[in-house]
Amino acid sequence: MKTEVMKRLPVLIPRSLETKIKGLLRYDKPPRGWGMLFLNVKEVHMIGMKFPIDVVFFDKKWIIRDIKKGQPGDRYITCPGASHTLEIAAGLADTLKRGQRAQLHRNLLTFLQPGKIISPTS
Repeated sequence: MKTEVMKRLPVLIPRSLETKIKGLLRYDKPPRGWGMLFLNVKEVHMIGMKFPIDVVFFDKKWIIRDIKKGQPGDRYITCPGASHTLEIAAGLADTLKRGQRAQLHRNLLTFLQPGKIISPTS
């Protein structure tokens, strides 16, 4: 089975504190075809989560700093130096790479080609 490279992803950006705290916890199954993007957040919690997710951490320039797997029962997932955090269905981040750049336009994240990878420290 061929894995398709993720190029664009619609995102829900929670605005209220309640929506930010709940995140994907209010869903019974993982999102398919979209993710939840937390601006100015470098830590998420998995307390009460019903399904595994991928967590993608971006720096302030929208460069992927880290990608972690979150499992039900995990407490907190964090990334020092991150500025924004994306929660998506488990496995969806498998084609993304650390150092890869993304762009946010309204509620759409666009990932630049993996060949255009730059160092997260630059």
